[in-house]
Amino acid sequence: MAVVTVESPFKSDIPQKTVLFAYYAQLAMLDCMERGEVPFASHLLYTQVLMDGKSEEREKGMKMGRAVSELTSKTVAYVDFGISEGMRKGILDAKWANRPIEERRLFPDAISHDELELLVVNEASKRILPLPTAVTKMFRRGENIGRELWAREPKGAR
Repeated sequence: MAVVTVESPFKSDIPQKTVLFAYYAQLAMLDCMERGEVPFASHLLYTQVLMDGKSEEREKGMKMGRAVSELTSKTVAYVDFGISEGMRKGILDAKWANRPIEERRLFPDAISHDELELLVVNEASKRILPLPTAVTKMFRRGENIGRELWAREPKGAR
């Protein structure tokens, strides 16, 4: 099985987007597994112990992610939401290392950004994916995360 680096958006100033992007990254990892790949998503792993909102900790996590990515066979970029700054850095690192880069979409037929968000939430809720620890910590701090997303969730999706 090929070990691959997963690039997908994660950081956002909007807490609801952080939840959405965490679910999207988990779905990207599942997509890799279904393809027989072993996914490595540093943004899901290192945000469990580092504060993504602190630039020095974010950079530390990205540096560690790059070190592990050097051992992977290719970089797969999930681009339904576009390419974020963090993804751009990961893709550039792959180019510099002459590591193959593949763009993928989980929802190629989505016709709007709103539809894409609903598809992610619906698919994540079907698979009963746990919220990553970093996002759960935000809930504990009393931040209002996910209320908007869950309010728009289709009936029966949870």
